[in-house]
Amino acid sequence: MKAYTNTTKAAAATVVSVAALAGGALAHGATVREAPGPDLQARVVQLGAVQGFWAADCPIALRDATAWAGGDTDEAAALQREGFAVGVRELLRSASGDMGVSVALRFRSASGAEADLNRREQLAGRDAYATNFAVPGSPAVHAYTVRAAGSTTVHVAFTRGADEYALAVGAKGTDVPTLQRALATAISRVAGRR
Repeated sequence: MKAYTNTTKAAAATVVSVAALAGGALAHGATVREAPGPDLQARVVQLGAVQGFWAADCPIALRDATAWAGGDTDEAAALQREGFAVGVRELLRSASGDMGVSVALRFRSASGAEADLNRREQLAGRDAYATNFAVPGSPAVHAYTVRAAGSTTVHVAFTRGADEYALAVGAKGTDVPTLQRALATAISRVAGRR
């Protein structure tokens, strides 16, 4: 049996947290870049404009819940129940080694988008310590930081109608309050637009 170090466990927890937000699209060798509509793709790019980060690839769209969930049958089933229609994600990186993802999901109804947002927030606190933080001027934004053994992931998300928009970054080399402010600023720019 192999023993895992705290660093290995922390890295795994960060990857799982970010992958859950991005669906399995991170692990899925998605080569199909379907056109989800210019508004979702544009919002993903806008969300990804986080100070100190750059896009690691072009936005990828997937219309299949099973493909988005990357083989996680429980996640795929939840997405299907919520009415998943399409998801777009763009991977983000920073010079400090932090990795993240900018995501837009479209559901068949506003209640499906809200259900998914709430489910993800509840899941975040299941195996780690989650704390909320405020996003000034954007009371509808769900913002929380998840701390597990040796890893920290910052999440911000909101819904608008049948769409859910989210950013998540696994903090390695960045001061967490600084990262929270950067993500809050980035999501506020999108949340404030109609």
